Amino acid sequence: MPADQRRPFLLRVLIDMKVMAKAGRDAGMGDTPLFKQRSAYLEERALRRAYFADAIANSVTEEAVRAEYDKLVADFKPAEEIRASHIPVATEEEAKAIKAELDGGADFATIAKEKSIDPGAANGGDLGFFGKGMMVAPFEEAAYALTEIGRVSEPVQSQFGWHIIKLEEKRESAPPTFEQVASQLQQQLLMTTFDGTVAKLMEGVTIDIPDAALDAAVKAQSEPAAAAGEGEAAPAAQ
Repeated sequence: MPADQRRPFLLRVLIDMKVMAKAGRDAGMGDTPLFKQRSAYLEERALRRAYFADAIANSVTEEAVRAEYDKLVADFKPAEEIRASHIPVATEEEAKAIKAELDGGADFATIAKEKSIDPGAANGGDLGFFGKGMMVAPFEEAAYALTEIGRVSEPVQSQFGWHIIKLEEKRESAPPTFEQVASQLQQQLLMTTFDGTVAKLMEGVTIDIPDAALDAAVKAQSEPAAAAGEGEAAPAAQ
């Protein structure tokens, strides 16, 4: 909707709402048990939202998130990562022929572009940096067995075919930047704060669920309710 039409449109909606609400009130619809039940629910939902925003969300400040990041960095243990390129082909014979070409001085990236069955071979077969556990076992073992930069492996078989691997670089992994993980840390901190707040609010509260099966099912749930959940059925608190 064009910006100049939004305000009059919303005002028209509010006018319609007030006129129809008055008509419903005049017709006695506001006095029915069902309406009162719905009204009470909407009031409690609005209060829940307000409490969540003020007491929980507002406490998850940038300073708190940065403190969590500092803990993450302090606990970070660097691991070896390597950058490798590969030329995957369908058969061992093709792989051996390529290895012979490379041993004879052929350019790895050029052959990768020409003969690789990898759709992403336009970059010369470069796989970027990866750590242990990120590649299939036979490939990873052969790649990490290369000790010298520029060294090319013998043909290696995996479920994806036969590979010739070239070691490009080695490095120690570094912790992610604050910008890379800030959103994730914020969500984790928000959930932790939510769980802790709800636990304190539940102290001394008795929950009565007359339906025994439902009571057992509620108690069996180990995961806390989602902080941002809507429309959840709340047991009666006494």
